[in-house]
Amino acid sequence: MITNDIIFLDFETTGVNPLTCQPVQLAAVVIDGRKLEIVEGSEFQTLILPELDEYTCAAKRLDPLTEGSIRVHGKTPEILSGAPNVKLAWKLFVDYVNSYNPKGGKWNAPIMAGYNVVNYDSKIINRLVMEEPYKFGPMDNKGECSLFNPRMTWDLIHDVQRWTHFNPEITSVSFDNMRKYTGMSTDNAHDAMQDVKQGALFLCKFLNMYKKMTPGLKLKGSCVGF
Repeated sequence: MITNDIIFLDFETTGVNPLTCQPVQLAAVVIDGRKLEIVEGSEFQTLILPELDEYTCAAKRLDPLTEGSIRVHGKTPEILSGAPNVKLAWKLFVDYVNSYNPKGGKWNAPIMAGYNVVNYDSKIINRLVMEEPYKFGPMDNKGECSLFNPRMTWDLIHDVQRWTHFNPEITSVSFDNMRKYTGMSTDNAHDAMQDVKQGALFLCKFLNMYKKMTPGLKLKGSCVGF
């Protein structure tokens, strides 16, 4: 049974490669692990000023802010000009996450969640925590990220994939496609705050469905002889 809070997060970035992109926006909301609903007033959002000089980006192996990425998320250099740098923005986020771990310790830490968070957002987080040119922490004594629960990450795209796998109407499990299919608003799509609010509500829908199904799921003793 889930008892830890779940933090549903999303980055907007300068590129599609999580190993070289720069974050330009980070947003999150908290899902109560017991009530399976968004915690009121739990929204976090910050713009992030990326490195804009192309020569510095090349030297640090970072993707610069391009017209293509701006067309996706709308974060121009002018909009980002007054934003905190990535080090300060990350500190703000770390403080936010830790505020939902009052008992401390890795097993009480919130569960990381998102849409395609395993293959994208978590890799950006690992870079911010452990790799140059960032390496901001927090890390445990093994040099691994210690911000979130180490046992579990909840990726909503996996739930969508499993529950739509045999549906011939679903040709793509991208969040944009699922927005259209489920009737979510497409206003402000690819703004991180809008994406996490919609994604967290969608995840709550799955979590509550699983909760209702649990009493009828007969697992005990069901694999004897396997």
